Order: sequence, then C-alpha cells, then structure tokens
Amino acid sequence: MLTPDETGRVALLVPTYRNTPQILANLTYLAALSSQDIRVYIFDSSSDATKREYVLRLRDAYPFCDVSIRPQRTPLYPEVMRFLEIAGSYPYVAICADDDYMSLDYVVQSVDVLERDSAAVCSYGNYLVWLSKRSIFLDSRDVTESSPVTRLAHGFDPNRFNTMFFAVFRRNAMTPWLNFCKGHPMAGPFLDFIHCWSLLAQGTVRCHQSGFYLWTGENWDTWNSNLRSRVRYYNAVGLPEAFTPFHDLHFAVEGLHFFLGEHSPITDQDTRMACAQTVWSRCMGRFCKDVQLHRQKYLDLLRHSPQSLQALHTLVQPSNSSPAMLIDQFVTIIEAFSKQHAQRYSAHVRASLSRAALFEGAHVEIPCRDTCSVQRDDC
Repeated sequence: MLTPDETGRVALLVPTYRNTPQILANLTYLAALSSQDIRVYIFDSSSDATKREYVLRLRDAYPFCDVSIRPQRTPLYPEVMRFLEIAGSYPYVAICADDDYMSLDYVVQSVDVLERDSAAVCSYGNYLVWLSKRSIFLDSRDVTESSPVTRLAHGFDPNRFNTMFFAVFRRNAMTPWLNFCKGHPMAGPFLDFIHCWSLLAQGTVRCHQSGFYLWTGENWDTWNSNLRSRVRYYNAVGLPEAFTPFHDLHFAVEGLHFFLGEHSPITDQDTRMACAQTVWSRCMGRFCKDVQLHRQKYLDLLRHSPQSLQALHTLVQPSNSSPAMLIDQFVTIIEAFSKQHAQRYSAHVRASLSRAALFEGAHVEIPCRDTCSVQRDDC
C-alpha cells in the first residue's frame, strides 16, 4: 500500500463479480492503466477460486494495482464507500465497471479539466454506449449552468441510464451521496441516480475532448434483464417482487428525501425545494404514465389493502401537497407489502427531515394532471 506522501492523483475503482474471458481480459487491461498517478483498486466479490487467483496475479504483476476480495456480492455503494476509505488520500476518483473500458486519456484529460475549473465536480467526455450488442452511440455532455436547479433539469433524465456514475469526480463531491446511502433501510434500484443528482446540485459537469469510456451494457440489453435487476435490489432488502412496479414512485420520494433531508448538498431552502420538485415531477411523470397504461395491475397489487389503494389514488391525482404528506402516502403503500419495512423507512426518512429542520409550509406539485385513472371507488 502506498504511503500518503507517495499517492498520486486518481483512485480508479473497479468492482467485479463476474468471471468470463472478457471480464478477465478487461481487468488485465484496467490493471495495466495503473501508475504512480493512477492507483487501480479491484474489488472482487465473485466467490470464484480461479477468479481470485487471477486477480491476485494481477496484483503481483502491477505494483500500483490493489486487490480486495469478499466472499459474496454486495451493493455498489458499500463497495465504493469501502474503496474510498482505502483510497482516502486521492483527490480524484474514477469508477469503471468490470465489463466496460476506460481509456488512459479519459482519466488523464478528465483530471486536467477538473484542475483547471474549480467549479466543476465531474468530468464527462466521449462516452460510447453499446446498445443491445447492435449499435454504438456517442454521449458527450457539458452541464455548465450557474443554477443547481437548471443543471438538474438539464442533466437528469429518468428515461435513460445514469452514465454519469462512471466518470471522473472530485472525491469530496461523492460524500453527500455516500452519507445518504449509509444506513438506508430500503436501498432501491439505481441509488446511483442520487449520486447524479448530488453532483449536479454541487457544481458543473465539464466535457473533455480526449479519450473514451465504452459502456458495454452486459446486463441491460433487454427489458426483462432491467426488470430482474430491480427485483434483485428489492429482494435484497426483504421486499417481494410485487413491489417492483412502484420503482418510479419510490425514486420520486427519494428525491424529496435527498434534497430536503440532512444529507442535501444544498443549504438554501428555496433551491432545495426546487431541486426536489424537479426530481419528483420527472419520476412521477413516468409512474403516472405506467399507472394509466397498467391500471388493473396496480389495482390487483393493492386490492387487499384499501388504505394503500387510497394512498395510490391520492398520489396520482393533481394536487399541491406537502412533502411529508407525500412520503406518508408512499409509506402506506409499502405497508401493503411489509409493515416492518414501512415502519423502518418512515422512521429513517422522518428523522432525516427533522434533523434538516424541514421548513413548514413547503409543498410539491404533482405534475401528472389528467393522466391517471385509479378511483376511490376501486377500493
């Protein structure tokens, strides 16, 4: 392990849990990127003896590559948190999935961009996305507006994957997201989106013009594989697969929780409220559309719980409601699947809002007017 005086500028974090010829070749490539300036940390949770031997050989072959092995797969944010504790002296962090490719120029040029612009918290460049093994498109973005609300409106789209997670960041910019995730009682799919919200709230995202990140999408090439990933997250916290259709509602509520709670990176109350409204509106737009298209599915899921069905009706109708009321309605829906989870989630969120001194009189507008058709009579 390097001493603090010997550390470079970037910690490249590589969580890995698969064992295929492509994965092994890619880990070798990423290990070869390591240097005095770029320390590569490979975190293997595959529970595969041959894979373990392979990554240990990489550690022996590359003096600036570290390997950490766990017996079973853990969620991404605990892995990242543990990595950051190990790599605590590095000012910049890059994350690369084990099935993706990050060029050396991507890392080096990103750090140069961040060092030239103190307002930037993330560098994002030539991002190649390989869709369903059929086509590749280029995503390269700048998010440089002065207002956090405008940056969030520009940079957050719930209809696309969060490619911003696999980029190069200022290490300290990851703190609000990691603190939010720590101890969260109901870790839903894609808590990495909250990392995206946090970055956009804290500063600008700058685009560099050299290098590339190739996102191969090994697990995201079909609708069913996306769904199974969501199911896996909810199953991991003890919720049944039947809760999965409430994914977009869950993340709308997490927008309120993050921006109005104790770990919000924003101090101004009006700005916090506007950011929360932006996330809420976009996630609820998706959720209301799904309720409209699959009304009977939601009625069947909640028919055994009239209170939860009434809560769903309240949430999808146009209104101007307090964040606390909206969160309470969501908790009522969780109760239809697990009273224990509902109690834990409610206590956790309310404590966070209380510690943040959530201001009275705040309201969030439900945007989905004339789109949903769950009626009180359906109870």
